[in-house]
Amino acid sequence: MLRSLRSFFILTAALCLTPAFVAAAQAQDAPSLETGKFRLHKFQQPIGEESYEITRDDKGIVVKSDFKFTDRGSEVPLSTHLRTDKNYRPTHFDIKGKTSRQSTIDDEIDINGTTASIREGKETRQASVPAHFFTIAGYAPATMQMMIAAADLGVGSGHSAVGDQDVARAVLGLPEDRVAAYVLDLGYPADRPLKPIRRPNRREFEDVVHRGTW
Repeated sequence: MLRSLRSFFILTAALCLTPAFVAAAQAQDAPSLETGKFRLHKFQQPIGEESYEITRDDKGIVVKSDFKFTDRGSEVPLSTHLRTDKNYRPTHFDIKGKTSRQSTIDDEIDINGTTASIREGKETRQASVPAHFFTIAGYAPATMQMMIAAADLGVGSGHSAVGDQDVARAVLGLPEDRVAAYVLDLGYPADRPLKPIRRPNRREFEDVVHRGTW
């Protein structure tokens, strides 16, 4: 999937943007509706944790999420804040930190009526807001939906990150102001129709999923 540096946030029928900033004092004073923690794994090994807190104030809902994991000796921290009104319509979102060992992000959006004020690093711009939208950051949700839709049509897929943008530009012919955020290969299986594996050779579900504790 090719993404423009200038169009990290995509406003379409669903607005793809990022969560909301809330003052620390407000978050501390508001009672917590829910808190939780996820343990992050890679190659069946724990590498970090993500924690979240949901609070409510007189304006609406505030969600705060922090995660940090260690990838090959490098720490990857990321924090996000999302604010919605009482109808769960996003009004503010910010995200700051690292999305991988080599990628950083510092973006923010404020929504006032039908206008979104977007900051991507030091660059700012405004965009119109459609009737129905939500705020997200990154390419993973769109990629996942593309792969699910492809599988429903009998089309197989495989995904890959892009580590060398210069090589990607040379191979794919990308303009200088574009980056390859992701590569998604699509195709029909050569030997058989695409269908679920009925008896996959996998560990039992209870062996890899744990609730509360290991």
